[in-house]
Amino acid sequence: MGIGYELVCVDCKRSLEMGKIYWRDESGTPLESTTLDGVFDRVNMRWHKRDDFFGRAIEAFLIQHRNHEIRFVPEGVDELIATGNEIVEPLEADEIIAAQKNVFPDPAQELKEWERNHREPK
Repeated sequence: MGIGYELVCVDCKRSLEMGKIYWRDESGTPLESTTLDGVFDRVNMRWHKRDDFFGRAIEAFLIQHRNHEIRFVPEGVDELIATGNEIVEPLEADEIIAAQKNVFPDPAQELKEWERNHREPK
């Protein structure tokens, strides 16, 4: 048993559920490597990890939230990140993939925006 983890964009207050982290099997024997459930596919009602669906969901989330503060945190931290009436909105993996559009990033402009937003106050 364990608690789930989320990939959270702190700037946009959006999250992607990643399921639980496992380091032991059902009998309590340590696994060869730590793993997690992955992302949930509501259409096929199953978890995906280390496959194309998983990669596409993570890729789409990272592209949509590029240049933002992203954290991988246990469930409940999202409530601490929420401010005022701004709650952290959970996103579904299939919706993130379907919403992915071709973007034309401008790294120079994104760097300027990041510097402006993270400049220390004088």
